[in-house]
Amino acid sequence: APAAGGKAGALVAALGGSVVAASFPEIEVRVQAHQADGSSAVGLTAGDFQVTEGGVAQAVTVIANTAPAGTRVLVIYDTSGSVTDFWGSAAKRTAFETTLVSTLVSAAKATPFLVQVIGVGDSAHEDKWAAPDPATLTAALAAVASNSDVWLTLGRSVPASGAAAALLISDNAALDVPADIPAFRRALRASGVPVACLPLGTVDQAATALILADTGGPRLDVKSPALASKLGAFVGEAVGAASETNYRLRYQAPDAGPASRAVRVAIAGSGAAPLQFSYNVPVPEDRAAPSGIAGIYLTIRVGDHETVRRLGGVRVSERGTPDDTANAMAIAEAMTALNALHTISFEPASTTTAHLLDDVISAALTAEAVEKAWSGGPDAIIAAGGGWRRFPATLAWLMDPVAAGSSLAAAAGPATAPDGLRVTVLSDQTGADGVTQRSDVVPILNRAIGRGTDAGAAFGAAMRATIGASLREADAFSLSAAGQIGSASLVAIPALATADTVVAWSPAQRAALAPMLTEYAAFHRLLPASGDIAAMWVIDPDTGSTTAVGADGRGSGTLLPPCLTPSDPNEATAFISVSIALIGAACLAIGTSEPSFGCVGADVFGAVSAGLAAFTAPPDVPGSAFGAFSYGVGLASGGIDSAAGRTIMAVLLLIAGLLVGGRC
Repeated sequence: APAAGGKAGALVAALGGSVVAASFPEIEVRVQAHQADGSSAVGLTAGDFQVTEGGVAQAVTVIANTAPAGTRVLVIYDTSGSVTDFWGSAAKRTAFETTLVSTLVSAAKATPFLVQVIGVGDSAHEDKWAAPDPATLTAALAAVASNSDVWLTLGRSVPASGAAAALLISDNAALDVPADIPAFRRALRASGVPVACLPLGTVDQAATALILADTGGPRLDVKSPALASKLGAFVGEAVGAASETNYRLRYQAPDAGPASRAVRVAIAGSGAAPLQFSYNVPVPEDRAAPSGIAGIYLTIRVGDHETVRRLGGVRVSERGTPDDTANAMAIAEAMTALNALHTISFEPASTTTAHLLDDVISAALTAEAVEKAWSGGPDAIIAAGGGWRRFPATLAWLMDPVAAGSSLAAAAGPATAPDGLRVTVLSDQTGADGVTQRSDVVPILNRAIGRGTDAGAAFGAAMRATIGASLREADAFSLSAAGQIGSASLVAIPALATADTVVAWSPAQRAALAPMLTEYAAFHRLLPASGDIAAMWVIDPDTGSTTAVGADGRGSGTLLPPCLTPSDPNEATAFISVSIALIGAACLAIGTSEPSFGCVGADVFGAVSAGLAAFTAPPDVPGSAFGAFSYGVGLASGGIDSAAGRTIMAVLLLIAGLLVGGRC
């Protein structure tokens, strides 16, 4: 819903702006709000902006509330052979560059800005922006080097530069990979940066027309006597608009609706005339990825070993080069990871069930002080939470050791020694479909070393000693990499080899498995021979330590049934805590003569964590299992003084409610 307004709206005397819909349904509105004396109107909040689309009020987010400190103009200069040949002589090129420098210097006197010259295929550097200076610009134009990756420059370098306008001096004869061009065009449109084209040489007219259509910039003529004045007008107008844009708003437009949309922007309490915009909804294939974080990564260092784990978003090569950062699915995954709860476990390789159970119970008991402080408000909760520790029972279950096997080979094989601590990352994520819990047994940090002089036997012993962690994942989760592989026939791809090693796979299968194989290129890899299963065993070539990973590079994930999730997705914290509690509830509901450690741990921790998050202030969600859970606890907890006693009672009430109601 739209936010409440403030009192600063009365200061606004004039409005200007524009709308960018390239990332539909994410819409960006750029607003210039000024006072009667022409100065910037400051202090406006989201509630001051009355934004409607098709007459329906929209809830906006203010993503910027000040004008940029230094407005930028990016000059992209093509000095490839096809362009330099156009000049015919050094004198003609020098004359053109002199006119260009003079025009930029004059424009900056009227409306100050910073400028930088780059070649086609290059990117802007933060330390190279400067006010236009004749000597500096002349030297930069003379020294620039370029290739012919026109669309890469426009789709990556221009948006990343933060420029208010760009000048492209080129024949626009692009040598980009054709399949990459649509994504570059989408990113360019989403940036909203106007690009003026100054074509030289044998011009690619079709590419030039696309650039102008995507950006709304003008086409300039190098032979026109009015070149300097037209270029100066373009730069001045673009810089002026950018320097006066002091508010940027975003909202989510409804998916359903007409192809052409009308947007109205007014300021509450202001007499300024409202802004009226319109935009056309781009077809799905022309939409740019929404703004956001493209990747979340975790660097873990234990002793001499260091690894980077991808919590969500685009993959990154061993050289640190990310995949397409404009990938909408990657951005969504990264934002989910950013809002998730990640727990990193460092445990000795020889951990015991008793030790893990002690960790779970000890962590659960630290929540009691927080629960007692709950009614005191945020400050009291924060103060009481200083000693709170979180140790998810699911994580303890994963760390519970699995026997290396009782076969003759295992019995007669050499002993192994752990190579440092065992590291596992457990992520609790919320989404539209419920709570997903993912585990990541980090291959490089879960190693064992076989002893003895027989290298082959030592290698096999390390495999047997480490494979159990992935088998435990298969026990704990309904979906796991080890479970996907199962008893399938396997094919080996040695370290550094590619999917082309397996000639039986089709090109489509190789392409689908390539990202996963590339991520673990330094390992030997065992994959289902069919080529249809995106999971594999990765084997450390130095030790033989073995881990199962899936298409996302992690071990497993599971999804709780929808009946066990709150109906309000904003209750993310309670959502996660209750879901952990329900792991224990499910164990108790099933019942076995010899319950596993996982069930015992989940019962203890889950009950207390859910009590902390939900029981003392239960949300009102009538008609859901979550609501019944909270309501039942509210009735039962009054006469029980022990936090643990109340929360265990709550789990039992929940089980009864679910079983009687037949919800799951």
